[in-house]
Amino acid sequence: MRITKEKKIAQTTKLTLISFLGLILVGGLLLNLPISNMPGQPYTIVDSFFTAAASVCVAGLCTVNAGTQYTIIGKIIMLFLIQIGALSFIFIISTFMLIIKKKLSFKDQITIGTILRYS
Repeated sequence: MRITKEKKIAQTTKLTLISFLGLILVGGLLLNLPISNMPGQPYTIVDSFFTAAASVCVAGLCTVNAGTQYTIIGKIIMLFLIQIGALSFIFIISTFMLIIKKKLSFKDQITIGTILRYS
């Protein structure tokens, strides 16, 4: 059975969406744990999920002061979410280029390789 180009794009889109939502869900739950928050600081699950979504999407937004709200564990979780989100964007762009069969220039290939190597 041959997979058409439209089905390949749809499968890639679904996989990308599911992976982003899964990462946001796991990140939000981890940021909502008491071990991730400073004692005595008020926080809600909405704050945790918003921070996780903003971290994965590399938006830099936060509804609380991340420096005083989160413990070192919470900050490390945010760091991993940002790193995985940034790598995901590079992967999505590279995959999109491959799907539309556009040749990446040698300079672009070197740049992507360098970014992936040092991330």
